[in-house]
Amino acid sequence: MKYKEPALLSEREVGAALASDEYSMAERNEILVSAIFNAESVEFAGDLLIDEFRHRDSEGKLGMFNLFGSFYGVRNEAYRFDDIATLLRELVADHPSKRANIEDEIEYLREYRDLFAHPDTK
Repeated sequence: MKYKEPALLSEREVGAALASDEYSMAERNEILVSAIFNAESVEFAGDLLIDEFRHRDSEGKLGMFNLFGSFYGVRNEAYRFDDIATLLRELVADHPSKRANIEDEIEYLREYRDLFAHPDTK
């Protein structure tokens, strides 16, 4: 797969695009990638990913669950780890055959959490 640079969208443009029903899941993922790279705040991008994940059907969730790792890696942040890990564990119930992949993603996120945790929260 060839790397595609994320679109340079403002937080307002990202919010408006995701509020619309006119985009495919692949296009919505591209919009989320734009937020991961370009949103002014970690909170905006993280909350957006979580909200989008919660509102997708099971197949849509499978198509985006690895974006959480991209978010942590790009932002050098482990924002809302517990919430994300819970959402991913719930996904296993719908896709037991993907358990290993999903658990690997949770472990990957846990490593970021441990890496970026403040010394007083480890």
